[in-house]
Amino acid sequence: MTQFLIALALTATVLVAVVWSGATRRRSLHYGLVVLFFSSLGWAIYEAESYGRQLVFTGSAEFVKQLHFGAVAIVFLTVPVLLVTGVRLSKDESMRPMHGSVAKFFVVMVLVTIALGTAMTIMAETVQP
Repeated sequence: MTQFLIALALTATVLVAVVWSGATRRRSLHYGLVVLFFSSLGWAIYEAESYGRQLVFTGSAEFVKQLHFGAVAIVFLTVPVLLVTGVRLSKDESMRPMHGSVAKFFVVMVLVTIALGTAMTIMAETVQP
């Protein structure tokens, strides 16, 4: 669990830095932080999956788990749009409002997945040996 919490905290912290660097137009830093964000997100997902194998999701926990997975799907479906608008923004400043809107939606959905994942984990039961 500790590894997961570290990975999740790193991911959330880097996401804040990604938003800040994008909003303040620090392009080179923003690109590097985006790569770091997706790397830390991958680590957090790996740790969550490992920890989740020790849990049983029934009743409300199962329902929240399904909501969580739906939100995760939305996040990952948003990624290509976010990347395309970001690349287009690097060449065309008029893309800034669209990229900003997609980025805000992405951040909100990431926060929703964190909240739902936390809720489902708290509601789950530990597997009995």
